[in-house]
Amino acid sequence: MCFMTALRKVGIPAACWLWACFNCCGSKLCLRDAIPVTEQTREALGELLDAFEQGSPFLTQGRVFTWIEDDVERTAFLPRGSRLRGELSTARSLWETMDGSTMSFDRPELRGIESDDQEASGSAFEEPLRLWRLDWPSANVSGEVFRILAEEGLRIRVNVSQGSAHSSEGVQALVDCRISESSASAANDDPEVNDLCASGAGPRAHVLLEGWRAAVSAADDIPEAMRPVSAGVLDYLGFESVFLQSDLVRTGSVSEGQCTPPLDFYRSYNFSVFPTIAANFDNLSSVLGNLSSEQVIPCKDWQSTSPTELRNYLEHTGDEEGVVFRNATARMPNCSDDGRVWLSPSCRGTPERCIPFVTQSSYYIPEVMQQSVFWQQPIAVMDLTPDAWVRVGSNMSVLLQWWVPDKAFVGMQAITMPSPDKEERDDGLYRTGQYGDLHKYVWRGLAGVAPEAHHLVQSFSLNVRAMNGFMAEMHDQRDASDVACDWVRRSSQKWSKWLPGPCNPGTELLQNGSCRECEAGFVSN
Repeated sequence: MCFMTALRKVGIPAACWLWACFNCCGSKLCLRDAIPVTEQTREALGELLDAFEQGSPFLTQGRVFTWIEDDVERTAFLPRGSRLRGELSTARSLWETMDGSTMSFDRPELRGIESDDQEASGSAFEEPLRLWRLDWPSANVSGEVFRILAEEGLRIRVNVSQGSAHSSEGVQALVDCRISESSASAANDDPEVNDLCASGAGPRAHVLLEGWRAAVSAADDIPEAMRPVSAGVLDYLGFESVFLQSDLVRTGSVSEGQCTPPLDFYRSYNFSVFPTIAANFDNLSSVLGNLSSEQVIPCKDWQSTSPTELRNYLEHTGDEEGVVFRNATARMPNCSDDGRVWLSPSCRGTPERCIPFVTQSSYYIPEVMQQSVFWQQPIAVMDLTPDAWVRVGSNMSVLLQWWVPDKAFVGMQAITMPSPDKEERDDGLYRTGQYGDLHKYVWRGLAGVAPEAHHLVQSFSLNVRAMNGFMAEMHDQRDASDVACDWVRRSSQKWSKWLPGPCNPGTELLQNGSCRECEAGFVSN
């Protein structure tokens, strides 16, 4: 604490509903705040009691405790600012007798982050840290790990958004439209920015954890004065491609003369070389016969085929028949079957020779449209509802868009494509595969109002081994929150390094666990 300066506790609203947050009141704790006095914990608890006797009545640094109970490893975490519950003398007596009693602690109240916006009165207020949730399993479980560490480690309340299917939307949610007049002139010339900033409001979220290529492109398109800030990349990579069932690959393909093309190689789908390649798959009529019209999304509603992507398609392929004008200025894919199926040039005149390709949320459609032209592949592209996509991909012989890490399928094989060319892909040319970093972004003002939260985002990273384990558990119907909590309980050596240490010199520790600069003329201990 700062000498001659009283501690000032940041006010915490009394009712959870004031935060209007998702997962707010009643969320169960993952980490314990009570520790049994045993041989395994006695030394660490003794050091803790010594610290209480010699200085502050609350912890100046977070502490992790682990022990084995009923053959299960247990974990407790006491964040910075925690207090001993009860009298110190009673706790010391429990420690000395070591009779198996439990020593309990009070954690600081959950707090918000200071908003840099101000109410009409001109006074600052608090708001929850808002995490943008993405609607796929790897993003859900990584978001849960982050929420647990932010709430139980930093004691910062987290509001999780309702979610979206595209990480580009997450980047756009971090945009801060409250920009200076000098910066506004450039932004006003961009119609997409005008749409984002119609209300002129601040960010809808503060943190995005798993940004794919579309998020990077979206961030690059935002004027710098409003653009979210990169917080690094995750330790696991994102791989999105065309997959098929491994059984199809193992059983081989229909012979083309004396050659049997391997089905897990992109050149095997060249219609001019292997004209009967589609015989290995269910035909288009069969797939459509197993779907209702509501399960096949109209091409006009494909979100990924933006004006930019369709311009890229025309520029790089020259296939003018593949697109059509929906009005005087805007294009859309030129689709058959009531505007729901896009056919590649190799089978546009003979749909029965097309290989069905299914996706959901219009993922990977710009890529497969271009690749089907470059590699002369007979492809029929369909965007399905998520449930229909899983059912068709699991039970029918089709090509499908998929990505890893994910839990939707087992026993799938990716089609080998040319090694990724980042420069080409950045230019909207998709004649190579995709395998790339997953990016973290934060609202550009986060470091100023919540440096500890910003540090957690920068440090936060889950490796490939952990994520693959998460996906296997979630494929077996385990909930993301349970999977995340189990990992946090057994991985304290990793995540404890992501949390802040003691307050820096020149700052004081508040009872809510945060640090504040000493007033002018005072020093800290």
